Amino acid sequence: MITVVIPARNEARTIKETLGQLRRLEPLVLQTIVVDDYSTDGTAEEAQRWGSVLRTYTIQNKGRPGYGSAIRTGLAWAAEPWVTIMTADGSDNPADLCTMAEQATFQMVFGDRWPHGRPAAYPLVKYLANRLGNRWIARRTQTPYTDWTNPFKLYPTAWVQEILPQCTAPGMSAGLEIALRVWQRHPEFQIVPQDWRARERGHSKFHLSTPADYYQTVRRVLA
Repeated sequence: MITVVIPARNEARTIKETLGQLRRLEPLVLQTIVVDDYSTDGTAEEAQRWGSVLRTYTIQNKGRPGYGSAIRTGLAWAAEPWVTIMTADGSDNPADLCTMAEQATFQMVFGDRWPHGRPAAYPLVKYLANRLGNRWIARRTQTPYTDWTNPFKLYPTAWVQEILPQCTAPGMSAGLEIALRVWQRHPEFQIVPQDWRARERGHSKFHLSTPADYYQTVRRVLA
């Protein structure tokens, strides 16, 4: 029913736990695609160990290194009726897919990471920047949704693959571009609170250039 796309760069320490949790969701999750984004720590090998017990396909990012080309590579391989993007770092709770699937009838389901405010482990400055940026996007889209930069959304696979050729955003802004382009064609969606937490191990892929990439993506897509 659902394909889960997981872009992963140097996440060997966390990918095992994420895939183990997804295994418990069979038969809801029928395909898992780990896109190895030029890792150097054995991430691909760790993911491949799950191939025989979970429908996990480990493929190499075919484009330039980076989150954007990695998720586009994975989404193009999605074969189930529904698809989502999850992090490899343990921030997203796979169990939330059960709630999202219950809401997914003929429309999309968008996760909300902040139903209870800022998690204690999340940096205050980063949280405030996130809230300001997402509220600006909510005003631009004239929607009540204030977590547009969150890639954890459940889409009909056909809708995503239809707009993929238009998507070129780099880095973390790629998930935002996909959400905006699908929403432009199919504007109805449900919002579901997430059991999200800040990553506990490894290093965040967030860069100082990420807010500027988000801004440019919104301006380009919604122009």
